[in-house]
Amino acid sequence: MIDFVYCAKGKDHALMAVRSAETVRKHHPTAEIFLYTDDRYDLVSEARLNHRVEPWIFKHPFMLANVMAQNEHLLQVSEFVDKVVFLDNDIIMRNPLGELIHDDRTELHVTWRDNVGKLSDAQPYNYGVLIVQNNPMAKRAMMWLEERVSKLSPDRQKWYGNQIALRELVGPLRRNESVFRDLGRAFFIVEQLPCHKYNWTPPDDKPKQSASDKIFIHLKGDRKDLFGYYYDKVMNNGGNEKGTGRINKRAQGRGGKAQGKDQKSTG
Repeated sequence: MIDFVYCAKGKDHALMAVRSAETVRKHHPTAEIFLYTDDRYDLVSEARLNHRVEPWIFKHPFMLANVMAQNEHLLQVSEFVDKVVFLDNDIIMRNPLGELIHDDRTELHVTWRDNVGKLSDAQPYNYGVLIVQNNPMAKRAMMWLEERVSKLSPDRQKWYGNQIALRELVGPLRRNESVFRDLGRAFFIVEQLPCHKYNWTPPDDKPKQSASDKIFIHLKGDRKDLFGYYYDKVMNNGGNEKGTGRINKRAQGRGGKAQGKDQKSTG
């Protein structure tokens, strides 16, 4: 079994997570999907979400609140669940996970990128897709991650903190390799998957593509304007030029301003 988990602060981001979850449900009809939010919202969806309201978590800066919600889920996850997939709210699932579901040797799957300038060195892993095995070693690694984020500066706890801590947890970039990590209390195997397939963001020069070979499409920043387009690709086998996916426009984001003051996506 597999769980998919979202964390959203504010109604707009919760609505976006609901639409993202609908694309997950399309490919994994028997999976459990969870949404952690700061408040109760009217979230009607065919995705059959498990909505958990945890306002105490969201009193913290969002990068810290995000990993806290993830660990809260891991503390109570069913023993019958093999993997937990943590996703940003601005993710579209284009294809099912495939063979990754059956990999029981790897505690963490992270996604790497080397095309974002200086950020590629300091933050080679994007936190928008994180796959965690349901076992004690993986849970220790995630607790290490939370503790590390909690010790970062307030600004980093609001922005980029999870990716900075993830770089320390996972170690240097080793493209497409499985690596054993030993951090004392936490020792585990991590596999580095390419963002190009597992956490892809459309490029500036060709933002609208079929993306038929991708697993997850990450519409961060000003790419949120394309959420409806790629949502249609999955849900309606379409994707017209205007992007008619059923998503609140404020949640979709216009001109890169959808982040608002409540929550930011991982860069």
